[in-house]
Parts: sequence; C-alpha cells; structure tokens
Amino acid sequence: MEAPVLGPRRWAWDAALAGVLLAASLADLFGGALQGVYPHSVWAHLPFVVATSLVLVVRRRWPLVALVTFAVVQSVWFWALFPVDQQPPLVPFVQLLIVVYTAGAYTDGRAARAAVVVVALGIVSDLPTVLAGKPVGEVAGPDVALLVAFTFGLVFAGLRHRADEQEQRAVRAEREQLEAAERAAAEERARIARELHDVISHDVSLIVLRASVERRVHDGDDATAQALASIESTGREALTELRRMLGVLRRHGSEAPLEPQPGLAQLPDLVEQTRAAGQPVDLVVHGDPVPVPPGLDIAAYRIVQEALTNVTKHAVGAPVTATVRYGRGSLDIEVVNGAPQVEPPAPAARGGHGLAGMRERVALFGGSLEASPDGGGGFRLRASLPLAAT
Repeated sequence: MEAPVLGPRRWAWDAALAGVLLAASLADLFGGALQGVYPHSVWAHLPFVVATSLVLVVRRRWPLVALVTFAVVQSVWFWALFPVDQQPPLVPFVQLLIVVYTAGAYTDGRAARAAVVVVALGIVSDLPTVLAGKPVGEVAGPDVALLVAFTFGLVFAGLRHRADEQEQRAVRAEREQLEAAERAAAEERARIARELHDVISHDVSLIVLRASVERRVHDGDDATAQALASIESTGREALTELRRMLGVLRRHGSEAPLEPQPGLAQLPDLVEQTRAAGQPVDLVVHGDPVPVPPGLDIAAYRIVQEALTNVTKHAVGAPVTATVRYGRGSLDIEVVNGAPQVEPPAPAARGGHGLAGMRERVALFGGSLEASPDGGGGFRLRASLPLAAT
C-alpha cells in the first residue's frame, strides 16, 4: 500500500500529540501524576515510555509499521517489567487505542488485513493472563475498547474512501468536460473555416473564370491579355492554397460535404425538421429580407440550428420561438424556449459546448451573443451580427 502523504500541519499535529502523551507518561512515571504503578526502577521503564511515544509521530505515515512496532515494544515492556495480575498504566493504553484506531483508518488492502491479524493476536495474547488468575473483567474491558477503536477506524476509512472516490470522479468529470469543450470548439472552428473556404473558393473561381473569358476576348491587346492572364494565374494559385487548407482542416477519413452550404433561406426547412422531431417551433421574420454575405448567411443558419439542437436536448417538448430581424445595420437572431415539458434523457448543464461554437461564429463577424435562463424555467439566446462590418 502506498503510504499516505501528510502535510506539515498533520505532521505537527501528530508530533504535538506524541509530545503531550510523552509528557503525561513521564509525569506519571516520575511523579505519580496519574497514580500509575511502575514496578522496578523508573529508569528501566524510561526507554519504553519514550519509544511508544515516538511511534505516535509516524502513526499516520506508516500505520501498519507503527502498529506492529508499538505492539512489540509494549508487549516486551509489560511482560518484562509488570506482574501478570497488575493493570498497566493509563497513558500506554491510551497510546495503544490511538495506534489501533489509526491502523484501521489509514490502511488499505493487504496492510488492512495484516492490521486485523495484529489486533486479533493482541487480544488472543491476553488469554494467558486470564489463565494466570487475572480477573476476566480487567482483560475483557481493554480488549473491547481496542475492538471499538479499531471499528471506528474502519468506519472512518470507509468514509475517507468514499470522499476520495467522489473527489476523483469530480476531477475526472471536470477534466472530461474541459476536453470535450476544447474538442467541440476546435471542431466548430474547423467547420467554420471549411464553410468560409467553400464561400471564398466559389468567389475566386468566378474571378478566375471571368478573367479567362476576358483574356480570350482581348487576345489582340497584349497588355490587357497579360494583366488578365496574371489575374487568372494568381486566382488559380489561390484556389490551390484554399484546397490545401481544406485538406488540413478535414479530419482523417472524412470528406468535405458535397451539398450546398445552408443559409437563412433554409431556415423554414430546419424548423420543419425540428417540428417533425416533436419540438413545437415557430419561425418569425421581422423586416424585409436583404441579401447578406455568404459567410454571414451560413453563420446565422448555424446559430439557429445549434440553438434548436440545444432545446431538443435540454428542454424536451418546450415551445420555441425563433426570431430573425433584418435591421439597418445588423442581423439579429433570438431563440426563446419555455420550460421543459418532460424530463431530459440525462442531466445536462445550461451553457454547453454548443454555445462555444456559436460564440466562435459571432466573434468572427464582430457580433455579440447573450445566453441566459429567462427566470421561468426557459432559456433565451440573442445574437447580433453587424451587416456593415461584413
């Protein structure tokens, strides 16, 4: 078993406890403070008094070693210097209770089983004193006290193990949640980059095509044809670099999507899909729809898509209203849901990994995003995407 790691405070506490009991034992040995009876010379008892006290200093660092050492030292002490029918002094017995409790509380596995054997042997070793004439009450009382101390130690060990397991589970859960959030953010950034790549590559392809056509039209004009050829060549190089970037962003074994990238025009289809899944959704559009840049068009669709996905996960059956406002200088999106109508399949905290992806998209266009509970058991998400900045 791995020895428990003790901080300075615990070392200081164990040393202080050992010092107090050593002082009490010395006061009893030399002055009779606790009315203990020490046969033979007090100097013969002194090494045992010091040794049993020093064991207490390391009792939590090496509990099994401390138990065995204490048991051996005290057994030699009592059998060598005390008559069989005499009750030992109080302080050594208190020290024994502390060491036995510690062995039960701080040993695990084989060490715990060995501690049980040592305590059992200690109790069995008292049988000869009963056979020698010592009253059964004087033997049974201390033995019962030892069993109680050891039992309390085992109970404490069980509580400590459960607390350690809960702490480890909490640490693992926090680490896994952080890793999942980082993966989700990385995947969302990669998807954003791929979508922007599709938009940019389309525009650059049109430039290359237009330059190629115009170069053929102006074939007789060397200067114009040369300029157009340069534009065409540069555009083709840009397309090559964009395709290389897409290859880096694409995860191993996955293919780039072949269908057109969705936009605000596909929101009614998205709402219908969500309704078909059993979630009541209303789509409201304010203002006259105006053409928006392709990248922002995709981002707006993804924000609504992720918001509806979160609702289906965390607010099953709740009514949802998705609002899109075309303003003079911004495109505003609001998704509001009521309280869940049924319990979600698994507990989930508000503000999960999907919000990280939405913030990535909004930040890309210099916008703002707010997401918070509405106070009535529902949730409200607002995103504002500047049109002028695009």
